[in-house]
Amino acid sequence: MNNLTGTLPASLNDLTELRYLSVANNKLTGSIPSLSSLIKLEQFYAGNNQLSGSIPSLSGLTKLEYFSVYSNQLSGSIPSLAGLTALLGFDVSSNQLSGPAPLVPNPNNLSAGDSALCPNFLSPWTGTANDLAWDTATGTTPWSNDCTVNSFPITTAAIPAAGGTVICNPNPVTSGGNSTCTATPKPGYSFANWSGDCSGANCALTNITSAKSVTANFILAGGTAAAIPTLSEWGLILFASLLGLLGIGRSRRRV
Repeated sequence: MNNLTGTLPASLNDLTELRYLSVANNKLTGSIPSLSSLIKLEQFYAGNNQLSGSIPSLSGLTKLEYFSVYSNQLSGSIPSLAGLTALLGFDVSSNQLSGPAPLVPNPNNLSAGDSALCPNFLSPWTGTANDLAWDTATGTTPWSNDCTVNSFPITTAAIPAAGGTVICNPNPVTSGGNSTCTATPKPGYSFANWSGDCSGANCALTNITSAKSVTANFILAGGTAAAIPTLSEWGLILFASLLGLLGIGRSRRRV
């Protein structure tokens, strides 16, 4: 541990002959820059820092053997490991990563017990060969034993409330999952559009990693938008009502 601070420079990607990088156990912040040009990179160690953002694409790093970024603040999904057939160890544990576990490289040369995916917010593939491969690679059965699978609610609304109903299925949604929302107009109304986290005529939410909110907007069947009084209009309505009551009272006193 050297207590290094600062960020990993974007120019790191210019070191095209780089084979080994170890900056683990420091106090580095910021994101991991692109590694796309480091085609000779074999080992990358940046664990136990304060790095944030997403893990950059590892595509094309065909000589990569070890990739370790454990104990940071990385979020988003884990990038594809396709083509990384030299990979022996992969440790992304103790971050804030979400979504499904990546598919292991094909062919898979991950060493038994040299990888770690949890704790994170990752979801398993439910008994597939990919899960079994990660069980072996992590030395934990199931590999997801220490992962918490988050679920996120979808708040729904209809404007006007009398215009129709809104249903999203599923709701709540497992982290990284999808949901489709349906708007059903009530008699006398027709569906207009979506707003909020959906727009237009359809509402299909994908790769959900946070709470969502959708609103279905309805119009009167004749095509006129259902009117919703503003605060000032409500004031005028109440004022007119009060005047009417006063008028009735005065009329009664004259009789």
